[in-house]
Amino acid sequence: MRSIFSSFGGASFKRLVFWFSLGLSLGLEPLLAQTGGEGSGSVTGTVLDPAGAQPVQYIAVTLERTPGGETVQSAVTDAKGAFAFDQVPFGKFQIGYAAVGADRQQSAPFELKADHAAQAMGRLILAEPVVKMQSVEVSSSRSTFYNSIDRKVYDIGRDVQSVTGSASNLLQNVPSVDVDIEGNVSLRGDSNVLILIDGKTSTLMGPNRAAVLEQLPADSIEKIEVITNPSAKYKPDGTAGIINITLKKKRAPGYSGSIRASVGNDRRYNAGVLANYNPGKFNLFGSYNVRQDDRFRGSDETRSHLDPATNTFLGTTQRTMEHSRPLSHIAQAGVDYAPTDKDKLGVSVSYDHRSFFRTADQTNRAFDASNTLTSSYDRLRTDPEYEQDLEFKGNYQHTFAEDHELVIDLNRRRTTEEANNH
Repeated sequence: MRSIFSSFGGASFKRLVFWFSLGLSLGLEPLLAQTGGEGSGSVTGTVLDPAGAQPVQYIAVTLERTPGGETVQSAVTDAKGAFAFDQVPFGKFQIGYAAVGADRQQSAPFELKADHAAQAMGRLILAEPVVKMQSVEVSSSRSTFYNSIDRKVYDIGRDVQSVTGSASNLLQNVPSVDVDIEGNVSLRGDSNVLILIDGKTSTLMGPNRAAVLEQLPADSIEKIEVITNPSAKYKPDGTAGIINITLKKKRAPGYSGSIRASVGNDRRYNAGVLANYNPGKFNLFGSYNVRQDDRFRGSDETRSHLDPATNTFLGTTQRTMEHSRPLSHIAQAGVDYAPTDKDKLGVSVSYDHRSFFRTADQTNRAFDASNTLTSSYDRLRTDPEYEQDLEFKGNYQHTFAEDHELVIDLNRRRTTEEANNH
């Protein structure tokens, strides 16, 4: 080493060091610019609330190029509302910031360069939140079944059958309630069940209540309550329990009504009209429904038995063909008057007329052991039946404090029935 330096001389060595340093600096300048050395800067700032008093945490802040709006870096304010961007290449920028769900704000443009590598944005104030909406819709819904203190309630509004079906169709969907092919209702397997209309007994729910339930339109029912452990205020007529059918009552002022009809084969049809008028304290309502059905039943029976006298088998056959056509009309009208918020008077009349035409042809044949006909006769039956119910109701209801009520009901019923079996 000593010999090399001595051969160059002092002046030559100095020139060598100068040119080496110059070349090294020129070669490292691009590298320093790429690694954020002297070609990069920093940006800091603080975001405050609209009043400019408190720092706001979790505000999204972006560093954007201008023009163009290209995002270079992103950050979120800390607990003190501060943010910082480091290793920012020189250029022109602006700060974008916004709270969640609010309009985006932008700062004034600024430039980072060699003589201005650190930019302090100071305090950035959030704008007052502006709520923009066209409309607000609030909706709620009840579950199909819900329990109260002493009963289970079935909400009719969520059932598809509530539009086109009948009361029998709705009862088939109620747990613990069974409806057989004849329309007879049983509760937990017991047919001794009391069916109420609006919490009161009705002549419609008499011996032919199965036919009435098949005709009662589902769209006139608001809810069905199943009371398996009734309190003392109910009549102890149904040992299995009580089914209370609550009908819809229009209370909003104005007119309302509906008309429906359906037609089937074999002259089956069902039609009804429902109307309501409420001018204020009065509520007038009326409805009419008609239904005609067609039922056919056939049965064949063959029997053989041993004759002890001849020790031979004898045979009998019986064929029965039965046809029936029930027709029913149900009409109801009434008025409610509420002089105060705690008092209500009501008067209503209901009429139900049912006719049932039945014809049956029964053929009986008897044969001996050699299959020879020994007896033959036919039994023809015609059985028209008529039944009508007329019921007048009057009621007064007064509501006291703490959900106590005084209810007075007056009922007058008349039932006429005629059956001719030929």
